[in-house]
Amino acid sequence: YKQALINAFNLLAKDFEIKGNDVIIHLPQPYAPFLYILAGPVSNWSSILDKKWAADHNAWDGKASDWWYYHNPEQSNDPLGNIENGTGPYMVQYITPGREVTLRRFDEYWRGPAKIKYAVVKYINEFTTSLLDLQAGQADAISVPLQNLSEVQGVSGVNVVTGLPTLGVYGIAFQWNIASQGNPYIGSGKLDGNGIPPDFFSNLDVRKAFEYLFPYKLFIQQALNGMALQPNSAIIKGLLGYDPSLPTYEQNLEKAAEYFKKAYNGELWQKGFKFTAVYDTGDTTHQLALQALSDAARRLNPKFQINVVGELWSNYLADEISQKLPMFIAIWFADYPDPYDFADAFYASTGAYSANFGQNYINFAQKNIDPLVSQLINTIEPSQRAKIAQKLTQLDHDNALYIWTDQPEGYWVARSWVKGWYYNAEIAEMGPYFYVLSK
Repeated sequence: YKQALINAFNLLAKDFEIKGNDVIIHLPQPYAPFLYILAGPVSNWSSILDKKWAADHNAWDGKASDWWYYHNPEQSNDPLGNIENGTGPYMVQYITPGREVTLRRFDEYWRGPAKIKYAVVKYINEFTTSLLDLQAGQADAISVPLQNLSEVQGVSGVNVVTGLPTLGVYGIAFQWNIASQGNPYIGSGKLDGNGIPPDFFSNLDVRKAFEYLFPYKLFIQQALNGMALQPNSAIIKGLLGYDPSLPTYEQNLEKAAEYFKKAYNGELWQKGFKFTAVYDTGDTTHQLALQALSDAARRLNPKFQINVVGELWSNYLADEISQKLPMFIAIWFADYPDPYDFADAFYASTGAYSANFGQNYINFAQKNIDPLVSQLINTIEPSQRAKIAQKLTQLDHDNALYIWTDQPEGYWVARSWVKGWYYNAEIAEMGPYFYVLSK
């Protein structure tokens, strides 16, 4: 293990040059979003630290010989886990874990000092407390759960900005090959009215039927208070290659019945099916999505039974990884604002989600999807990349790969005296950028 990491370091080190203040990186092949990743603020993929400072604080000293020791530390044992060293507009003054972070202005920041001297982020679990602080002027901006948004709209002295598209997407994923051994979620494991066969969702007609079952507009309106867009693929609005002309599926029970009757030469419609759809008990929206699908299926044919149950996150994740769940909620928010980030996760045979769909999907993806995903990452010219992304989304639509439920919209709630705020979908999940704010 130690020698393998040393060898990896020595191999990678050949591709880095330092010339004066320039860092030159030689890539083995084109990688279109590389600059996004280097400069991206969200996940800190490429944080650069002073070597001496890191070594002085018991972190890696930059030597190949001890890289193995510092590689991939547990957060609790990371010597840099609760200290910072950077060149931003603010410095951490103190942290009270789980309660508060206080930032103090760094007056020597290269762009000039920020207008606000201190920024305090408080973690408050009770929304009523946050609301009272906002109303009293003790808080300048607060995070508001979607179900409570109406309570801040119209409040004197408070600005509420809505309709801000996020770079995130939710969908219902189909398991093309379901693990059958000891699996309670597929009933009998046969097409006999009391279960489903393990390859149930490998059938295109079945997937198409489910696409037409889901009440997209009603779900967005009722479960999400209308605060979402309906996506047509994993390449969502705001990304290079988003295709507004690609149609979305709509609930159409006649169409659903047509595809259910085609599947299995009519046997499915006659016998019906029964399986369990599982959601994480911490997310009622996911429950509502699966329940809406279940209700529509039963309304179409009383022999269609989808039992919706909740599991604790740890159990849910274990069942998903072991391929026991016939369908599950798939979520992705941009690591960096590029279509490859989403295409690889949702479509590729090695994707974060799609690699786990079973051999039938892997065979399909290796033939139809992977060559396009490879082209998407190796092609540099934006217009060409957009066309490649659109080919992927067309394949998604034609093959009913996911039930795309929503691209959520963001919102901003702050006192009207807060000035300078602007929306950036890539950094929205991190909270406001304090440097531009003033009061």
